[in-house]
Amino acid sequence: MAKKRYFEDFAVGEVIKSRSHTVTEEEMRSYIKATDSAHPLHDDPEYCRAKGLKGIIIHGSMVLGLVDGFFAHDVCPEDVRTLHYGYDKVRWTGTVYPGDTIRSVFELTKMEERDQDFGVLTFDVHTYNQRNELVLYTIDKLHVERRKGN
Repeated sequence: MAKKRYFEDFAVGEVIKSRSHTVTEEEMRSYIKATDSAHPLHDDPEYCRAKGLKGIIIHGSMVLGLVDGFFAHDVCPEDVRTLHYGYDKVRWTGTVYPGDTIRSVFELTKMEERDQDFGVLTFDVHTYNQRNELVLYTIDKLHVERRKGN
C-alpha cells in the first residue's frame, strides 16, 4: 500500500505507476471456477484460433480485478479511511493472454471535497501489456478521508 496520505496530500496531475503482474492460465482457471463464468474464449484454444485469436484469452473482468489489486496496493493510502467509490467508465481495448504481463498508470484528474470528512479522487487508469499496448482504460474513483480541521 501507499504511505499514509489524506485527501489533501494528493494533487491533480499526479501519476502513480503500479507494480506489474504476469497473468497465468492457472489463475484464470481458478477465476473461472470461482465465478462460474466459463466460455470457450477462456478455455478452448481451437475455438479461439477459429475466431482469429492466438489462443485462449484472459477474462476481462479478471483483468479489471487485477487492476483493482494494483489500485489497492499502489494508490490507496494506508491508515486513512478509504472506500472504492466506483467506476465511471470501463473499456477493454486489447486482449490479454496467459503469460502477458500487465501494469497500470493512474493519473489523478479531479479532486472533489464531499464533506468535512471525505473527498473523492478521480483517476484515469491506463493498463498496458508487456508490449506497451493499451488493454484496459477505466475512470476510477476513491473516497479518501480528509484531515481533521478542514
